[in-house]
Amino acid sequence: MKCFLFMGLSILAMHFPISYGGRGYTVSKKERTADKVLLKASKTIERQTGLTCIGTGGRMMYDVEMLALSFQQEGELDVAGAREKVIKAGEIFLEEINSCEELKKYLKPCPFTAENIAIRLFIVDTDRNYLPVEKLQYVSALDGTIRYVADYPGRIKSYQLAEETFEEARKKVQSQPEVIVESKQLELSPLRKP
Repeated sequence: MKCFLFMGLSILAMHFPISYGGRGYTVSKKERTADKVLLKASKTIERQTGLTCIGTGGRMMYDVEMLALSFQQEGELDVAGAREKVIKAGEIFLEEINSCEELKKYLKPCPFTAENIAIRLFIVDTDRNYLPVEKLQYVSALDGTIRYVADYPGRIKSYQLAEETFEEARKKVQSQPEVIVESKQLELSPLRKP
C-alpha cells in the first residue's frame, strides 16, 4: 500500500510544475546568467584561495542589485589571514561580475562595487566542527563593510573583533609584503635506547 501511495504521489509531482502563487515557476534569463557567473566565480575563488563554496544568492527581483557567495574555511585564521582571503575572493567575484557582457545589462548599478556583493566566510576546524570560543569564527563582507566575529563564553550574542571597509582592508592587504614560506627539512634524531 505504501508503495502505491509513493508511486501515485511521484506521478502527480511529475505532471504538475512547482507552483508559486498559482503559476508554474520558470527561471528567467537574468537568473540563469547570474547563476553562471556565481558558479564561475565560486570555482575560481575555490582554486585560488582554498575556500569551499557552500552557498550562493542575490537580490534580483527587477534588476541584479546584489550577488552573494558563502564559503567555508577549514582551519583557524587570524584577522589578517581572513582579511586576505575575503579581499582576494571579493576581487575575483567583482572581476567575474563586471567582465560578463551578458550580465551587464541586468546590473544595477553597473559596474558592481564592493557594496553590491556579499561574501560570508564560516571558519571551522579541520574536522568541520565549530572552533572553540574566543576564536575567529565568521567573517562577512556586506554593503562594503567587513566584520570579523568570534563567540565568547557567557555571551548571548557573538562578539565583533574588528570592522573595516572593503577599501581599507584592500589597502592593508596591498601594503603587506608577500610572505614566502620556505620548507625546512627536519633533522630526525635517532631514538635512544634505554
